[in-house]
Amino acid sequence: MAREAFILKESALLSFRALKSLLTLICAAAMLLLLPFRGPRRVSPAEKPSSKEECHRKGAMVRMPAKMVPRKSGVGVVVARRELAIRRVVEDDDQRCVREYWILGTKRGDTIFTQCWTPVYHKIRGLVLLLHGLNEHSSRYSDFAKQLNANGYKVYGMDWSGHGGSDGLHAYVHSLDDAVSDMKVFVEKILNENHELPCFCYGHSTGAAIILKALLDPKVEARIVGATFTSPAVGVEPSHPILVALAPILSFLLPTYECNSAYKKGLPVCRDPEALHAKYSDPLVCTGSLRIRTGYEILRITTYLQQNFRKLRVPFQVLHGTADSVTDPDASRKLYEQASSTDKTIKLYEGFSHDLLFEPERENITRDIIQWLNTMSRTQSSSSYCNNCVQRSVPASRTQALRPICDCGQAAVVRTARTSRNVGRKFWGCANYKRQSEGGGVSCNFFQWWYEDVDEEKEVLIVNQNMKIEDLENVVRDLKKCFNVLAVVVSIVGLINVVMLALMLKD
Repeated sequence: MAREAFILKESALLSFRALKSLLTLICAAAMLLLLPFRGPRRVSPAEKPSSKEECHRKGAMVRMPAKMVPRKSGVGVVVARRELAIRRVVEDDDQRCVREYWILGTKRGDTIFTQCWTPVYHKIRGLVLLLHGLNEHSSRYSDFAKQLNANGYKVYGMDWSGHGGSDGLHAYVHSLDDAVSDMKVFVEKILNENHELPCFCYGHSTGAAIILKALLDPKVEARIVGATFTSPAVGVEPSHPILVALAPILSFLLPTYECNSAYKKGLPVCRDPEALHAKYSDPLVCTGSLRIRTGYEILRITTYLQQNFRKLRVPFQVLHGTADSVTDPDASRKLYEQASSTDKTIKLYEGFSHDLLFEPERENITRDIIQWLNTMSRTQSSSSYCNNCVQRSVPASRTQALRPICDCGQAAVVRTARTSRNVGRKFWGCANYKRQSEGGGVSCNFFQWWYEDVDEEKEVLIVNQNMKIEDLENVVRDLKKCFNVLAVVVSIVGLINVVMLALMLKD
């Protein structure tokens, strides 16, 4: 009897009705995934209200769910964050430095918060542009900036979009390329305000990744003397490999959704309890989960950087803790090994975590950074900087030895390019060329780039075009992944519908 009951239950589970219910459930789940791509609602002429005015807009109106549109933070929240960021600058009564802030507009129409620390009792020997990490803000590094002031460095900080006192939903990054563009504009502003001073960059975690991508631009590379990074985000590991495949789709459908398990959780970001409490009790620090679009942007920029390590030629220093559970120390080793820079340094701290400048041994790490900056500054000559451009200098002996001879027999002189595509770049030219353009002098059109890897202007254009093509190829590659996933989902839904139709006809 029991055996017959078991057979009846088994046959019921395998019946067409049970199979149909299962397929209906799967189909409903698949349709939910395709819900954002539904077409416009068709309205018959009889249902159309006669009082409705025509808008004379061509094309169909497509309904789009709110999750597909990046949300902007409430004005009140952004204003509160900005007021707090400004208050911290204004209320800083440290007599050793002068703190100032600016609100800069971007091409996108929003604004970003920037500030600087200027030493009072020390002669300025160089500039340092500071970029914070994810969920942070520039004022969090105020103590570090003041230590740089004590060694003669004027420090500039920028809160990238969605962070600190800048516009945007808190900790939401729609595109890290926007942060790269904002950094380039800020570098231009810094150098225009500080003539004849070498400019360095410091970046932590994702801030380091932003600087690295900017340094791959030849125009930025020519203006930065060197860069130092702590725990650079050049390699991150999601909690599950499937997130890498789903990230493009989910970032498009649910960009601002907070994912609790996006990245692996390990040790705290630092081993100092007081520093941890100060970080997570700071209103300007986002303590929520990682937003999907932000995580996808981090994956995208790390992938891009790993494919282009060899193009990095700026002198750099990378510092990383071996116990870092946020970014991968092995990726920093890969950066050091593959970069084309002739002057590069790496130092791994055994047992240190992610936030190196907030570890109990932060004084030692700060000392290592300052020593590297001082070494780089001593190799610079103030005569190698002009009002329009900052270039990496070459020792005077080498300059005299490698000074080329013009076609007219005279020694060439260093000039600055003024063409739109190479503005600010230095090149060797004839000393008589200017007098010739004014109606006199020797006819000599000698031209050679000043200590660059390219010899002709057309090769510079090819380099810039290749970088743009690579960026476009990365975008196309991401779109292909999205369409492949969509094609699979549509195929599954179609197959399920066919099976359901066959079962209905059979019944």
